[in-house]
Amino acid sequence: MKCAWSDQPKDAPQLDESPFTAAPTQWGTPNDRELRRWLSVLVHGSLFFSSAGISLVVPIVLLIGSKDWVVRNNAKEVLNLQISLIFYGIGVLALIVLMGGPAIILVFIMVLLSILCPILAIIHCLQDPDTPFAYPYIMRPLT
Repeated sequence: MKCAWSDQPKDAPQLDESPFTAAPTQWGTPNDRELRRWLSVLVHGSLFFSSAGISLVVPIVLLIGSKDWVVRNNAKEVLNLQISLIFYGIGVLALIVLMGGPAIILVFIMVLLSILCPILAIIHCLQDPDTPFAYPYIMRPLT
């Protein structure tokens, strides 16, 4: 016996219509997408804790431990940003030694960018968790 609105027999097992059941999507379940979103935010947000060493530990752990390609690419991008900031800092320090006072403005620009870039990355990850964020103007030794 069949239902009037469906091709399934009336006595066929019914699907669980619970709102707590995750419906599969193109990227896996919605819970996977949320996990991807928050792990990516965690990776980029770890840059604010650089003095505690967390900014290196979190991306390395997620790069090694995560199987999600978006989280892995975000972790690589954070590590690439940190490597770039180290090299840029060495260059700015050399310019300060050579030029003196006027080059100190570059320090303020670097600090501003090291705060602004992670904020933009976090906003991007919250809005679109399915694409990794790419920092502009950095070296990418980890590809």
